[in-house]
Amino acid sequence: VRGWWMLKNRIRPSEKVRTMKTVGEIKKYAESLPMLDGRALAGGLVRLKNGGVPFLGCVCFVQHNRKAGLLEARNILLAADVYSEREKSDIEAMLQAMLAEVNENA
Repeated sequence: VRGWWMLKNRIRPSEKVRTMKTVGEIKKYAESLPMLDGRALAGGLVRLKNGGVPFLGCVCFVQHNRKAGLLEARNILLAADVYSEREKSDIEAMLQAMLAEVNENA
């Protein structure tokens, strides 16, 4: 039996996912689906990621599909088996840099 982590790079994005360019399109797509959970959510997120949707677009997808707040959506996304530990570390470093800049300018 293959593990989920072995299959995630083989999941191909649909044409609809590959052509989404704006937050509005991602939001509309997320809201058009039933509320996803577990493997269905992870599969949808992998399709988005493999289709070129950046991290913040994936957060937007979780936020609107699960009707979650921004922090909760971010935590759900990072808990899903979508990003490698290195990618998660890079994401956290970018977040900390942005927060430091905001605090510096406040």
